[in-house]
Amino acid sequence: MIAQIEISNNLSAKLRVDGQEKSVPMVELTNILSNMITEDESPWLPNNLIYLRRDGGNVGAVYFFPETKTSYRYYDNSYDVILPPALFFFTLTALKNDKFKIVKMAAALTDSYNMQSSRLYQFPFPNNSLGYGPGFCWGSDRIAKDMYDKECTLEQLPILYQRFFAAQGNGDLGWKVQGSLEGKEACAKMLKLGKEGWTKQKVEETFCSVSLKKISEALYFDFTR
Repeated sequence: MIAQIEISNNLSAKLRVDGQEKSVPMVELTNILSNMITEDESPWLPNNLIYLRRDGGNVGAVYFFPETKTSYRYYDNSYDVILPPALFFFTLTALKNDKFKIVKMAAALTDSYNMQSSRLYQFPFPNNSLGYGPGFCWGSDRIAKDMYDKECTLEQLPILYQRFFAAQGNGDLGWKVQGSLEGKEACAKMLKLGKEGWTKQKVEETFCSVSLKKISEALYFDFTR
């Protein structure tokens, strides 16, 4: 659907929808536009959200996070890392009033903004796995667990990216860095290579690849469409 609006004066506007034009009173314009938006369309997307699609009772959402320098807490130590761009995938159940229930989530590193054409790599830290029930293990992080147990909005979902690095991690579900690096050694490598500048070759040589199809199968939602 393509809609164009031309404000004629303070009392009326010309509304063109798919080539058809009509004049409408300004007082009715808001209601008309609201009715034109179906439940599958989203005219205003939250920051970082690059993909949103409904399929039956589920909704798939993907958030993009650019390359960043952050700290990762591993047991009682904190290590600086520089990460390539990351994608966070969510399968959601739609509730009322623009609220959602998280079914499962996953994360992957990427070498491009376009998830359909770029290669994806396993999120290299422990406490997450495609084979694990909810996708991420949040331990005692009450904020993250409440977002799983209760309802949340699309605007709130990026908080989980922040919470992952704010929470204290452990070795559960394993590291995903080539060479079987863990803990301090894995973080040191990500910091060193990040300072030098991530390239597609460095990303490929450092992290374990994963396909969009495999992520889709694990999250019960087809993100390839």
